[in-house]
Amino acid sequence: MVHLRDFKLAGFTTGSGVLAPKLCRALLNACAAKDYEKAGRIRAAFMPLEDLRDQWGPPKVLHAAVALAGIAETGPIPPPVSELLPAQIDRLRPIAQELRGNG
Repeated sequence: MVHLRDFKLAGFTTGSGVLAPKLCRALLNACAAKDYEKAGRIRAAFMPLEDLRDQWGPPKVLHAAVALAGIAETGPIPPPVSELLPAQIDRLRPIAQELRGNG
């Protein structure tokens, strides 16, 4: 949202969008329409996953989230990135599944 609104870019990239592509498209459309209030509400759905990506590392969280959401079996993550711990998987699972269900 900031990229489009503040920096006037034409688009954005998001790893989290693979879990909810329709929701991601709705975010892009809301920004294109300059409806930043709506865009902010849509963006909020991505924030639990984004917060975990910030805490634990973007590659490993997205890698695990794709599998936990039932999109694809991603297999082991290659070095030098480490796998998430079982407690982290337990915390990520409902977030990934909810985001996938929303979009």
